[in-house]
Amino acid sequence: VVEDYGQVDQTIVFGPQATEQKVSVSIVDDDQYEPDEEFYLDLIDASEKSKISTCAKTCTIEIIDDDTPGALSFEYATYTAVESQQYLTGSVLRKNGADGKISVELICVDETAVSGTN
Repeated sequence: VVEDYGQVDQTIVFGPQATEQKVSVSIVDDDQYEPDEEFYLDLIDASEKSKISTCAKTCTIEIIDDDTPGALSFEYATYTAVESQQYLTGSVLRKNGADGKISVELICVDETAVSGTN
């Protein structure tokens, strides 16, 4: 199991006149592609004097994955071949990321030209 963030178990203390305290949660930067993930950070009652707002006692933290495998596409939407050519050579590009090994299946689909005929 890959950890995504560091566990937080701390008490935040507000002194007199204090209205804000910062909290930090460490995020693990792994090299594994995975969907975006989320977890929750909850306020729980730590002292008898504190009151926790019921409308904002939990916040959602979303971890956006930055280890994207990329997207595959042909270099051009249209290629042209002359019948006397033995082969048509085109390029498949990988854009917007290159994390990990990926593959794509390539098939021909008949239209006005038919496989084995033209």
